[in-house]
Amino acid sequence: MIYLILDTNNWIYLANGLDPISNKHHDDLHYELLKSLKELKDKKQAQVIINEIIVTEWKRNKEHCKAKIKKLEQKLTNKDNAFKEIEKYTKADIKQLQEEFIQSIKEEISQNEAHIQNVEDFIFNECVKVEISQEIKLRVFDLSINNQAPFHNKKNNVGDAAILLSAVEYLKNRQDYFGYKAFFISNNIEEYTDSKNSKEFHPQLTALLSEVNIQFERVLPSALNISKQIITEMKEFFIKLAEHAVEEFTWDLDIKESGVLMFLDVRYHNEHKQQEDYLTLCVAKDNGQNRPRFMSFILPNYLSNENGIFLFFTVNQVDYTSKEFTINADERATIQVHFESATEDTFTARILAGYAKDEETGLITDVFQNFLEFDHVFVMYFNDDLSAQTISVPLFSFRQQYVLLPN
Repeated sequence: MIYLILDTNNWIYLANGLDPISNKHHDDLHYELLKSLKELKDKKQAQVIINEIIVTEWKRNKEHCKAKIKKLEQKLTNKDNAFKEIEKYTKADIKQLQEEFIQSIKEEISQNEAHIQNVEDFIFNECVKVEISQEIKLRVFDLSINNQAPFHNKKNNVGDAAILLSAVEYLKNRQDYFGYKAFFISNNIEEYTDSKNSKEFHPQLTALLSEVNIQFERVLPSALNISKQIITEMKEFFIKLAEHAVEEFTWDLDIKESGVLMFLDVRYHNEHKQQEDYLTLCVAKDNGQNRPRFMSFILPNYLSNENGIFLFFTVNQVDYTSKEFTINADERATIQVHFESATEDTFTARILAGYAKDEETGLITDVFQNFLEFDHVFVMYFNDDLSAQTISVPLFSFRQQYVLLPN
C-alpha cells in the first residue's frame, strides 16, 4: 500500500494548477494529478492521509484556489482592448474570433470551478482522516520550543508538523501485511530538509520517523511517479509469492485402477514442542464418483486426543496491487472432528464421503464442499499441555486438481 501525505500548500496547488517550483500555472497538470490520485485510491493501491488541520486550512484558503480562474476572468475583462489591437493587423472576422475566445475562456473557468469542487469532494469523502492525539500535540510543542526541525528556521510550522507526525503515528499502528511505502509531499524544503540535502528529511526529523517507511518528496508528480514504480514492484513480488504458494501446496496424486488418492504434507512449527512437524491430508476418490470416499487429517500422536481437531474455513480478500490480505472466518463452516484411529506415531481424523456430523447438535457439515468453496482451512488441535496449535492450509490447489481427476 502507498500512503500519501500532502501539506496544506500542496492541496492548493492541486486545486489551482500552480507549479510550486516554477510558480507558473499549467493548463492540465492539476486535472491529471487528481485523476491519478483517484485511480490509485479506487484501485486500493494508495491512500491519502489527512487530519482536521487539512480540512480547516482548505476551508480557510479555498479562495486562493481560484487564482487561475481570476486570471481567466481578467482576460475576459480586457478582451476588447486585445481584439482592437489584433484588428489592426488582420482582415479576419474579429467578431467570430472574439466569440470563440469568450466561449473557450468561459469553458475553462467552468472546468476549473468543477475541478476545485472535485478536490474538495476528494478531501472530505475519499481521504483517510486521522486524529491528532494529545501526545502528538505535546511533541509538536516540544519541537517548537527547542527549535528542532521543522522549527529550526524560526517559522511557525505547527500545522504541517502536526500533519506529518499524526500520519506517522497512524502508520506505526498500521503495519500492512506485505509492507507499505509512505510519501510526505511538501515544497517547504527549508523546514523539512537541511542546507546539505534538499531531497531527504532533515536529520533531526529522520530520528522521529525511523519507525516508519516514509520518504520526502518536494512535488506531487514525483511522488506519484515513484508510487507507480513501487506498485509495479509489489505486483511482481506478489506474483512470485503466489507461484511459490502453488508449488508448496500442490497435492500429490496416487492414481490406481479403482480411483485416486490425493495427499498433501503441510509443514508447520509446533510452538509447544519447538520443532517442525507435518500435518498430512488425504482425500480418496473412487472412479465413477463425484464425491470423495473419505478425507483424512493425520497428525503426530503427542497431542491431546480427547478433543480431536477443529476445522475453520475462511474466505480471504487479497488486494493484488496493494498486497493487503484479510481473512474472514465463516462460523457456519466450523466443525469438530474426533480422532478415529491411532498408531505409535500418529492420530487420524477421518470424514466419510466428505460429510461431518456435529455430535452435540446433529448438524451435518459438507466438508468436501467447503474445500471447494473456501480459500483456506485452518486445522486446530490441542497439545498435551492443552495449548492450542493452528495450521493454515490454502485450498486453491485442491480445487484446481480435484476437478481434473478422472471420473
